[in-house]
Amino acid sequence: ACTAWCGAEQYISQRCGAAADAVCSPRTPCPAATFTRNPVVDQDSSCEACQTCVDGQFVAATCVEGRDTLCQLCSPCASNQYVTAACAIGSYDGTAAGHDTLCADCGTCAPGQYQAAACGGSS
Repeated sequence: ACTAWCGAEQYISQRCGAAADAVCSPRTPCPAATFTRNPVVDQDSSCEACQTCVDGQFVAATCVEGRDTLCQLCSPCASNQYVTAACAIGSYDGTAAGHDTLCADCGTCAPGQYQAAACGGSS
């Protein structure tokens, strides 16, 4: 009988034969700014560069082993809201936090006051 199972951090470097079990070897760790998308049972790590979000996006999930950076589009505020903090891209590795646009509801004027400027968007 052939034992052909290796641990999660290993791969089959030599398949089993009639006289010997398979040989498991440790996977080569991916360097910083890379990840392994789909580890293959009988191949060493295949590292890919982490995606970098662009203007108009923010990092919703950082790049980690087994998963690339998840970039999402920045949301606009509703017409009855204004921007309290602009969308921030962040970094693929989490060293700089990213976040979506932060919005707050527009207020209403008290009796005897008037609206000097329209509320909405970035005002």
